[in-house]
Amino acid sequence: MAADSSACSTHPPGMVGFAASLWRSFTWRTALATQSLGALFALTEWLERGNGTIRLLVYLLCAQAVTALLVLAAALAGDEAVCRGWKVLRAFSMVVLGASLLNAAGQGLLDAAFSDIAPGHGPASVANDFFNVGALWGTALLVYLNRQSAARLLAHLRADDLARAQEERRAVTSRLVAAEARMDTVSVLRRLSTVREQFATAHPGADGNLEDLIAALRASVSRTVAMDQAIPESQPRS
Repeated sequence: MAADSSACSTHPPGMVGFAASLWRSFTWRTALATQSLGALFALTEWLERGNGTIRLLVYLLCAQAVTALLVLAAALAGDEAVCRGWKVLRAFSMVVLGASLLNAAGQGLLDAAFSDIAPGHGPASVANDFFNVGALWGTALLVYLNRQSAARLLAHLRADDLARAQEERRAVTSRLVAAEARMDTVSVLRRLSTVREQFATAHPGADGNLEDLIAALRASVSRTVAMDQAIPESQPRS
């Protein structure tokens, strides 16, 4: 599903604008949520090992914190890319690939700092660090990107519906004003008051005046309908 690029037309173009949009999208709430989930992954792995030390727990927490930070950056970057017109799957693939590469590099530095307890940084470890992003976070990241894209599309449809309703309301209002101008409501009310007084006093010409008033109203309505049919619609109906 492609995002509607017009929904993000206010975002500044270029890489600098891209980075600025990412910075504005960052919130401490989302950072805390991803870091909490990473800490849960680390604690689960530490408990599964059974005899893990506190230093091992610190190492696992740091490793998952790095991964969670990269996943958050990937989510924001992917959402911004979709907002700028990328397909969801294309944005997902690119940000997961970038986050996986950075995660493998970051975990390598972390393994060097915790060399006494970290696994050897061989091909198997690099591959594990590379696929860690997609394996643990990939599904949630894809769901997030699809949800954001759907939310933007829904907001765009609602804005279109609102604009269409406002346009129709303005058209109806203008037609009512035009009809009132052609009908001369002041004269109609004056004649109606006169007819009412004539009926109240049993004036012999009351019936004739009422018929004349009805005929004038019918002629005015007929002219209004004819003029409305001659006016083209301001916007085609969808």
